[in-house]
Amino acid sequence: MKKLILFIIFLTGMNHNFTTAQNSLGKSDDMGRISITAFVEENMNGMPAGAREFLTNKLQQIVTLNGLGGGSINPRFVITANVATLTKDVIPGPPAMIAQNLQITFYIVDYQERIVFNTTSMMIKGVGTNDTKAYIQAIKTIQPSSTELKQFVELAKVKLIEYFNSHCDILLKKAEAMVGRKQYEEAIFQLTTVPEICLDCYNLAMDKSTEVYKLYADNKCAENITKAKGAWATFDDATALFYLSDIFPDTKCYGEAQQLVQEIKDHQCARAYGAAKGAWAAQNYIEAARQLAQVPSDSKCAKDANALSTEIRGEIRDWDNEYKKYQQEYAFRYDQWTTEDRRKDIQQSADIDYRKTEAYDLQKREIEAKRAVGIAWAENNHWGWYSFGGWLW
Repeated sequence: MKKLILFIIFLTGMNHNFTTAQNSLGKSDDMGRISITAFVEENMNGMPAGAREFLTNKLQQIVTLNGLGGGSINPRFVITANVATLTKDVIPGPPAMIAQNLQITFYIVDYQERIVFNTTSMMIKGVGTNDTKAYIQAIKTIQPSSTELKQFVELAKVKLIEYFNSHCDILLKKAEAMVGRKQYEEAIFQLTTVPEICLDCYNLAMDKSTEVYKLYADNKCAENITKAKGAWATFDDATALFYLSDIFPDTKCYGEAQQLVQEIKDHQCARAYGAAKGAWAAQNYIEAARQLAQVPSDSKCAKDANALSTEIRGEIRDWDNEYKKYQQEYAFRYDQWTTEDRRKDIQQSADIDYRKTEAYDLQKREIEAKRAVGIAWAENNHWGWYSFGGWLW
């Protein structure tokens, strides 16, 4: 059950000096506010796989050592590089060596909007006993904390902030258009990836993302109710309860979901209690124990089931052991069902009530949920695996 409860500057028409003041948070505050992910395309101009991994690590060092960093939390901002071989010479041995003269061009981009914030190039050289080692030796000569690369990252950051300062209204309108097409997850991604350093626009985006998340949650609620009813129509109570467990107290259909949960539990109770009575009438106390262990404790016949258990306990010495055994087996069996099987432990349906009664910090969970929804959308659309051909080089 893992619901996700998730998480710039609107200055069109304002003067440049005020804009600068709003975003002058200092380098120590920038850490984590703009997150840049390092990525190098596969088979770029014949670059060996080992060198590609080494270059990716070097790119990560460049942004991290210059006050930025990244990962899957915000995959839209990317630092990448393109390497061109200028000369390649074989030096006679033994051992024979390969000498490479390379031109490497660095880019910091907004992958979502296809915007290049900054670029810079440099020449590097490397010698090794094979292509991979020659590439790696050349990449090793790159100094992440050099003045040139510091300026490269800093200027990209400035341009990124300026872009969101002047385009915040456009970003919000794009998100609204996505909502109009019921593309809620993409809209949430658009809004929750606004850098926090762009303070005014970040706040506007967070406010809008709350509105969109509410629409998203209500839409998912309606979808899950429909799926739950479909499963319940075939008396597949476990699948029905799985969908119902994804419905939260602040959604429109929560009351309807709770009614259906109770209906299912009462049906489970009637079925199991009836079977238990039949088994006990046949003096099959083991089957009676198995059935009574399946009676939900908050169903309408739970009291009668407890009374029957007490009656059997008075006559069967080993009753408690059998009853507890089936309770444990029943819980364990359902716990083994995977999400792919569309199953959940029936008793976990009580999580709906738990979220309501245990005073969750809903505001904090909502921020986490919004971010999780956006990232899930990005992952489902193959973000984190980028392609720059045709627009960057």
